[in-house]
Formats: sequence, structure tokens, C-alpha cells
Amino acid sequence: MIEIIICEKQKRRREWLEKWIPRLILIEKFEMKIVLSVNEGSEVITYIQKNPLKPRLIFWGIEENEDVHSLEAAIAVRKLDDGFSKLVFLASNPCFLRKSYDYKLEAMDFITETEKERLKKRVHECIRVANQRFKQINLFRGTVQLIEKHQIRTVDLSEILYLESSDIPHKIVIHRATEYFEIYGTLRDFEKEFEILCRCHQSFLVNLNHIKQVSIKDRLVRMSNEDICLVSVRGMKQLKLKLIERNISLF
Repeated sequence: MIEIIICEKQKRRREWLEKWIPRLILIEKFEMKIVLSVNEGSEVITYIQKNPLKPRLIFWGIEENEDVHSLEAAIAVRKLDDGFSKLVFLASNPCFLRKSYDYKLEAMDFITETEKERLKKRVHECIRVANQRFKQINLFRGTVQLIEKHQIRTVDLSEILYLESSDIPHKIVIHRATEYFEIYGTLRDFEKEFEILCRCHQSFLVNLNHIKQVSIKDRLVRMSNEDICLVSVRGMKQLKLKLIERNISLF
């Protein structure tokens, strides 16, 4: 089940979301449920600390006079769930969008609509997209459910060393320490879902926790099982930033 959280200071908008979202879920027959509706980001943080690593969609309202505080709370949520949550920001002022980019929040959507019918459509679309993305890569307590040869295979995310594109169209190769196997999907799907994975090359997506060594000169990454992954010029910049963010020193 996909959890839905509402964090909204405006009482009228929060109550409207509480009524409208369950109707959408019922219409679409999605396995979703509102598990929390609050007006403070700190309450969302407390909830996620007690219920980590679950697929969830968060509608996060931003007030102009408290946007920095709200953004900092959203960053805390991002760190707690390692990017599992889908964030949708609701703001009356479009200027907030620039600040969200500065904070590198990578939200699924930014809604600045105030007219009710247009707002309904945007919220509805977010719920549809979130359901689709979580279906492609089902998340549950740190595991990934992968469809392999018409069977569902559950793998711990921590056991995935890296992924690479396959010679077969629309397929990718999942590498673990002692095995590898192919599934239907794209590297982009995984890149969007998991912040612990870094796109170091057009053909490679590496798990930051399994990098053993990085060669800037040769633009190569050695993984914990001694496999070598290619790194592009652009990928090296992204890799450096992600490693610095996590205080991982490999250079």
C-alpha cells in the first residue's frame, strides 16, 4: 500500500485535500491511504522516523513567511527515507520553485494553482503518476520487487551493487555480489526512485555504498566485488557531489 501524507498549514486547503484525495483513490481503485494529515513538518519527520522506508506520496504546503523552515523539514524527510517518498509541493507563490531547486529537493511536482478545478486535475495527476512509478519499482522496507521472467523477485536494495543497460532493448542488468540477472525496465526508473544510486555513465548506475575506489584519471569506478564501471565526464561531476553529500571519501 502507498501511504499518503498531507502537511498543510492552511486549514481550508488541508481539509479539502482530506476529502478530495480519498475520492480519487476510490475512483481509481488504487491501493493508497491517507495515514497522516498535519500542519507541521516536524510531525511528518516524527512519523517517518517511526515508519521508515515505505512507499509514500507527500503533499507539502508552503507558506510564504515560513518557506525556509518548510524546506528544511522537507530536506530532513529526504534524508530519513533516502528518497523513497514522492514530494508534491503546494505553493501560492511561484517564486518558491526557485528556492526548491536551490535546496535540490527533486520534487515530483510543484503545484501553484489556486483555482479549484485546475487544482483537482493536478492533484489527480500526481496520484496517478505516483501509483504508476511505485508499481514499476515496488518499495517495501528497503527491498525492491523486480519482475523477472513473469515472476516477482524480492531483493534488498543494499545488495544491489550496480545496474547496467542490456544489449536487449528495454532491459537492464542487476548486479549483486555473486550473481547478475536481467529484468525489463530502464536505468532512469531506478535513478529517479533511489538517491543511493548514482548515474555515473549512460550505461551504468552504481550503488554509492558499494564503491571501493574511484579513478578520476581513467574515469573508472571499482565496485566492492572488483567489477569495473565506466564513468563519463558529466557522471564524474555527479558522482563527486553525491559522495561529498554523504561524506564518503574515495578520491
